[in-house]
Amino acid sequence: MAPSREANPLPADEAKPAEEGGFFVHPELNGEPAERSVSALVAWAAPPDAEPKKRDQGTDG
Repeated sequence: MAPSREANPLPADEAKPAEEGGFFVHPELNGEPAERSVSALVAWAAPPDAEPKKRDQGTDG
């Protein structure tokens, strides 16, 4: 095995949590509607008064 591969092994695939079963990162690639995306599941599960998370833009300099 190459030294770089030994130093940076790829993790094995992990099983999805049960509540994410049937949802996809890219549902359109699996012939599924957008409502079956993991991001739609997360949005659906968020409390109604929760504000969307904002990305930290950082600073230039």
